[in-house]
Formats: sequence, structure tokens, C-alpha cells
Amino acid sequence: MVSLFWASLLALPTGSGGPPTTQPLALKDSRFHYAVSALAGPANARTRTLVVQPTQGQRAPHTITLTGPAAQEPATNVVVRDVNFDG
Repeated sequence: MVSLFWASLLALPTGSGGPPTTQPLALKDSRFHYAVSALAGPANARTRTLVVQPTQGQRAPHTITLTGPAAQEPATNVVVRDVNFDG
């Protein structure tokens, strides 16, 4: 039974070796650091990954998939707002 378990683990698909490579994205909000990945996906549905890292504390970064105009030009089409009014 143990050998079957190990064989199953060996058959799991592996990723490309970690998170996508990102470049800093200058957005006007000093509470977070923003980075964006290169365009990916098929030509008719290009996407990017936006990584949002809080500047204070040890919280994990959030990742957001951007599509459409936001994926094409994130520096112009991504707007930062406090929509839940938590500061």
C-alpha cells in the first residue's frame, strides 16, 4: 500500500518551478507594493498576475488575475481604491 502512495505522488504534475517572474508596478498607494507578471495565455485571452504585498506586517501577498484592458496596460488601467472603507 505504501508503494502505491509513493507512485501516486511521483505522478503528480509539477509546476514551472515557482511563481511567475514579476516586475514592480507603480501605483499610488503607500500601504502596498505591487508587481505584475508578463502577459500569458492565448492571443485572444491574454492575462497577467498582479501581486499585492502589504508594506507593514508579515501578511502573505495576494494575487489577482488581470484580463482585458487591465492585462494589456496595467499601469494605466488598474485603479487602487478603498471600497470597503477599512483604511
